[in-house]
This record gives sequence, C-alpha cells and structure tokens, in this order.
Amino acid sequence: MSRRHLAVTVTAVGLLCSSAVAAAHADSPALGRLSGTFDVTGKVTQSTNGEPVGTTWVRPFKFVPQCASGACPTMSIRTRSDGVVVKNLLSPTLNSYKGTKTYLGACFLHNGTQVANAYTYTETTTITPIKAGPNVTTFTGSLKFVAKPTAIGVAKNCGYSTETLTLNHK
Repeated sequence: MSRRHLAVTVTAVGLLCSSAVAAAHADSPALGRLSGTFDVTGKVTQSTNGEPVGTTWVRPFKFVPQCASGACPTMSIRTRSDGVVVKNLLSPTLNSYKGTKTYLGACFLHNGTQVANAYTYTETTTITPIKAGPNVTTFTGSLKFVAKPTAIGVAKNCGYSTETLTLNHK
C-alpha cells in the first residue's frame, strides 16, 4: 500500500468516526450545568446489608461545579445517615454525571453498636438530567455502595455488603 493510499484511508476512517460521534451527540440532549442544593429522594432497590428493599429517604444533595459555566466536573456533597459527609467528584459524560469515591466508614451491628472504620466503602453516584436545558433542575440517578470489611470490621463480624438506590429530584 502506498503512503498516499494509506493517508487517504486513515483520513476516511477518521471522518467516519467523527461523523459517528457527531451523530451520537445529536441524538442526545445537551448536558446541562449541575449546580445548587436539591432535596433528593433515595429508594433502596437492592441490599445485602439488612436495609429493606423499598425503604425511602429524602436528603439534601449539594452540587458545586468546578468551572465558571457549562457542564463540567462537579462536586457532589451529601451527608449520610450516620453523619459522615461524602464528597464525590462527578464528571460529565454524554448524558449524565458520574463519579466513584472510596472512603472508610462505620459498620452498624444488630445491637445498635456502631464500629468506626469497619468498612472500606466504594460509592458510585450517577445523576441523569430528565430534560435538556442550560441548567439541570430535575434528574434521576443511582447510588451504589460496596462495603468491604477492614481488619477492624472482620474482628467485629461486619460482613461484605452491597446496596443500590434510585435517586430522584423532580
């Protein structure tokens, strides 16, 4: 294959790929700016930690963009039921904001005792705007937890657990 033929082939493939990406973006609403504090409803949809499926709560989530305008990495700030403040940097994707955070957290024993630093939590947050616009005002999403016992947790019989919740602000 000659250099000229190779260059034409590479250019054609590049144009096809660019067209496919542009078409994919044209079919999806533009991602708006996620900013402000919202009362968010969480509903447990899967749990291996004893939290009953169907349990709901309403808690404030604060979103702080890391740029002056538009969709950009945004800090999600929320307080867990045990008082721990979780900050998770969410990155914009084609149609959502998503981020994963790992941190130490407590285990709650059946007798009501709280064991500090018993788990390494991996928490994934996804926020998906419901309709296109310059600013996100309504959204759905998910919050997924994986809790792996630390040495402290193993010693106190804190088992591996997972939990998934749907999130809504309408």
